[in-house]
Amino acid sequence: KQLKRITKGQPLFRDETGRVWKEQPLSKNRFHMPSAEYEKAQKGGTPWSRKFLAPDTKNGGEFEMIIRHDGKRVTKGKYRETYNFGRTEDYFGIKHLFQDILPHFVSDNYVDTSDKGWVKIID
Repeated sequence: KQLKRITKGQPLFRDETGRVWKEQPLSKNRFHMPSAEYEKAQKGGTPWSRKFLAPDTKNGGEFEMIIRHDGKRVTKGKYRETYNFGRTEDYFGIKHLFQDILPHFVSDNYVDTSDKGWVKIID
């Protein structure tokens, strides 16, 4: 898989299927990396992972892709990517909070544990 920045200086990327992904700021990626790594990144260090979102126009949610600094997708464990049933930008993120974030704290044991491989990010 490959993500290629569409316009320099903008957070939009396109994958090989044509889907557009928007890179999220570090503050919206804090639950997808260890706390110590988040603190390092806040001080200017290389983030442990980068977070990308793409709307699911068919079902109304959004796809989430978490990519470690080495290009490996994070699909297992505590910091894994998930499908968002509530879009993060709709209704100030309230639907996302109740449909996705809070249930994650109750149980982060999801069914899909498949390895999604590596992603090359072309900035």
